[in-house]
Amino acid sequence: MGQLQKVPLIQCNYVKPSANEIMSFVNVIKDLSLKQIINKCISNQNKWGKMVIDFLEEKVKSAGECFCKSVTLCSLLRTLGYSEKVCFVIIACHNNENFGNATHATLLLKENEEWYIIDTTKDSIDEAMQKIPSLLYFTKHNRVICLFNETHGFIAEGDGIISNIPIL
Repeated sequence: MGQLQKVPLIQCNYVKPSANEIMSFVNVIKDLSLKQIINKCISNQNKWGKMVIDFLEEKVKSAGECFCKSVTLCSLLRTLGYSEKVCFVIIACHNNENFGNATHATLLLKENEEWYIIDTTKDSIDEAMQKIPSLLYFTKHNRVICLFNETHGFIAEGDGIISNIPIL
């Protein structure tokens, strides 16, 4: 069974909770619930997309829409007070897909003892915010490549199955 190894990932530098663009947006959403925040991000993709573009450095933008939106959402949620122990960008692919061509970035979040995979590239809140029974359940269907925020970076070894993340 594969393990998760803590490593210094360059991607950790992309999550910036104190960036000006993040702080401005946080003032608009600070009193909203998690579901309302996600809905606000996906309900106006043009405005959300512009905020993502304004926030991220040029070199990061080539990583793709899912990566850019996940990094931005992670920065927002970290600014709102979600712990570095429960809020991560996660890069994975389905177990039956080609590893090199099918990677996808989303947000992994644990709130009130419930796990969520959040994908703001989706069109509706029901698609964007998926509750999962556990991280182990998620890894049975997906190969995790890495997960990170501005504080922690982990990369999966072997088959990408995570049995225990030491910080959660």
